[in-house]
Amino acid sequence: SDVYKRQGINAEYMGKQILMHQVPSRYCILFFLLLLGITSASRFGQLSVTSPKALISQIGDSSQDIDFILANYGEVHFGKVFHGEVVVADPITACVELFNKISKPEETIVLAERGECSFVTKSHNAQIAGASLLITMNEQKQQNLSSLMIVDDGSGLTSSLKIPSIMINYREGALIRDYLKQNPNDSVVLTLKFEWPQEKSSEITTFISVSDTYSYDMLNELKPFLQKLDEVEENYYTLKVHYVLWHCVDCELYDDYQSNYNPNCWSGGRYCAPDPDGDGPQTGRDIVNQILVQLCLRDLSLTVWWDYVVRYRSNCLIGDKNIKDCSNEIIQAMDIPTQTVIDCVEASFEGTSRELSDNKLLREEKQAQDASHIVVWPQLLINKMTYRGNLKGDFMFEAICDSLLEAPSVCTQVKEEKPQVMGNIDVKEPSSMTSVLFCTLVGLTAFLGVFFLYQRRRFQRDMHKEMTLQISSAVSHYVRMHDSSFDLKLDRDRETRKLVEAEYY
Repeated sequence: SDVYKRQGINAEYMGKQILMHQVPSRYCILFFLLLLGITSASRFGQLSVTSPKALISQIGDSSQDIDFILANYGEVHFGKVFHGEVVVADPITACVELFNKISKPEETIVLAERGECSFVTKSHNAQIAGASLLITMNEQKQQNLSSLMIVDDGSGLTSSLKIPSIMINYREGALIRDYLKQNPNDSVVLTLKFEWPQEKSSEITTFISVSDTYSYDMLNELKPFLQKLDEVEENYYTLKVHYVLWHCVDCELYDDYQSNYNPNCWSGGRYCAPDPDGDGPQTGRDIVNQILVQLCLRDLSLTVWWDYVVRYRSNCLIGDKNIKDCSNEIIQAMDIPTQTVIDCVEASFEGTSRELSDNKLLREEKQAQDASHIVVWPQLLINKMTYRGNLKGDFMFEAICDSLLEAPSVCTQVKEEKPQVMGNIDVKEPSSMTSVLFCTLVGLTAFLGVFFLYQRRRFQRDMHKEMTLQISSAVSHYVRMHDSSFDLKLDRDRETRKLVEAEYY
């Protein structure tokens, strides 16, 4: 389960669901297909060959983009255009530290072949080598990229990965690889832009698990940036919050949801959750009940819901606390009418029996989950497209801003407040103080230079009085000019550099 803990598939929950319900083998096969990341296709931007023309003609029409999928980790700067030169990884699979000598890290793309190690490992090694982007070429010639999802491998590296990672089809990858192999003195330049479908108002949808701390962490990262948009008069976004649910396969196949034997389910097995404490007193039904409480608070007021989930994360997901008791304590502390919540939960069941009656709130959540093909969580959708990349607030906000036809000024302000990272390089705009310091240094250098030349000329006149006037004049007017350049020193100490996470094989 640790493999999928962060931004990955909750294998522990899936495994419990299989064991709990004795799912037939054909459904186990489906489960493992989900672990490989089968999901709906999403287009995250445009990737094309800029040069050389010979390679463009081999790949196809120059206006035709190269299909790719984006990894579920790394820092992705949406709305920005990146041009980079491709180098083939050495070794080609990028499963160990690369031998490539990268001289321009801010402009370098590493191309690697899929296989032998996880995508995260490849991304980590590409970043250590100094690349700004990793492209992995699929090794299966006929496989559809839309059936794949690149997720965390559980190694713990993804939290420090700075570079984005994508995968392309075998055909385009092989053409780029072979061209560079056959033309070692030529360069291949790609242009990549990460972008979202744009709307006047961004539709933000979250899918979270009520028992998953990372789900609440994502919400906490997102909240302050949404508050910045709330300060603007126009409505720049709408927020929809959904919860992940399970269902009992056996209950559907053999009992048509007419049995109440499963202690982890309500509504005859339509809506379930894994047992939160194993042999302890709580069951999956307590988790489903908590989902209903949070749904009722969400529908009551998003402001109340935000306050509640922050407190629930801090107080109820630590240790072996009783879910119901902890929830009631928070509701009372917030002065929320307890009976209002109870009535909402009871009214959501379309019958007199929780064990067998369907539930309209849970049904809507399950339908939303199925319609969006949610198999990993926490998950963020922007304008109905699944977000990929770092779940830090500023990166999610950057994607939200890019999804707006006319972004407010607060979007620009947030971008200016943080360094824009390209690969391993922080590119910062010079501040006014930096400009003053630079000008001061230039002026001081010019003064010292003039003073030195003056003293030199005076010394020469004293020591060479016998020289002719013409020569003295020529020497006195001779000034050597040096073009100066300002180099940005890059810290490339591998021992102090943080490592980053990556995905599956």
